[in-house]
Amino acid sequence: MAQGKTMKIIMLVVIVCVLLAVLLAWKKPHWLPAGVAPTQKFPQAVSIDISDQPTMGDKNAPIQVVSFEDFKCVNCRFFDLQLLPWLVKEYVKTGQASYTAISVSFLPNSMQAAVASRCIYKQDPQQFFVFADLLFHNQGDEMSNWANTAKLLQWSSQIKGISHDQFSTCLMNPQMVTEIIDNTQQGVDIMGGSLSTPAVYINGVLVRPLTQQHIKETIQYIRKQKEGV
Repeated sequence: MAQGKTMKIIMLVVIVCVLLAVLLAWKKPHWLPAGVAPTQKFPQAVSIDISDQPTMGDKNAPIQVVSFEDFKCVNCRFFDLQLLPWLVKEYVKTGQASYTAISVSFLPNSMQAAVASRCIYKQDPQQFFVFADLLFHNQGDEMSNWANTAKLLQWSSQIKGISHDQFSTCLMNPQMVTEIIDNTQQGVDIMGGSLSTPAVYINGVLVRPLTQQHIKETIQYIRKQKEGV
């Protein structure tokens, strides 16, 4: 009797081991050669129109980083204040990459901030980044109208070389709203109909999750692709 129970237990253990082996074999990526470890799967690259968008660094650099951001987005603030300075220091200032920022508006009362950034860009393209940094440093609650006209006029006066009158007139220009709507629509289109910010692309490849490590890994992946590795 005891021997029969022992045999049943042994058979159950064998069956479980076989099932686990089959499951592991099924889960293993079959496209990998023997002995090659799986690597991160990167999204397919998309085409992004960066014409007439604020860009820092060499526009002909082999690595092109593009972000879609809403100034009221909390995670966008984290990217701009925490990750972007590192990215600029490591890759843009060394000539390895360019960085383009595309302002969008889909959060409540964020259009004015996006338009204001566009107005600064029209006067002085490089001052866009100074103004964007100022907006993110002064970002309020996502649901409050912290980027109102009075505040935007006040903050614009802190940007060197910007005409107050020209900026004030630009804020009322409907063409600026149209340009932000176009930016937003481009983001919606390349993201498959659902806009999410911050969305950072490197040579068209979306970086997810958005961390220093994944930015590095994506750049390495792009370089290997260019080298045909």
